[in-house]
Amino acid sequence: YDPITQINKKISTINNFISFDDPVYFKNFLLFSDVGNLYIFNLTDLVKTLEKEETEILTLKIFPNPFHESLTIYTSENESIHPTSVEILNINGDVLKKAEKSGTSGWRFDNLESLDPGLYLIRIKNNELITSQMIFKSK
Repeated sequence: YDPITQINKKISTINNFISFDDPVYFKNFLLFSDVGNLYIFNLTDLVKTLEKEETEILTLKIFPNPFHESLTIYTSENESIHPTSVEILNINGDVLKKAEKSGTSGWRFDNLESLDPGLYLIRIKNNELITSQMIFKSK
């Protein structure tokens, strides 16, 4: 099995165009093209690269949920994924409140009694990550 020969055979049969939506997979290669450009990726190298990346998960503790007057959020203590902002959004995506920093890994919302009862989103951002979680405001 010679991947280069297989790629050359495939190129001659595809009329010099493969959509990015339709990549061609070979044993250890991925082939696709864009207008005038041909891209070949060594899948073995790609998988090794992905395996080396550490996936960091932002762990959230939100309480109380449902909330009434205040809400506290604790996040991972891993320095590299500390949030830069924590916000409450309505279901339309409008930012209603921004949290105050509380300690090294905590954020706090106070004076939430003015929000109507119902579903809201907590949006947490850092430089590379945006995550959200649903919360419920009780009567």
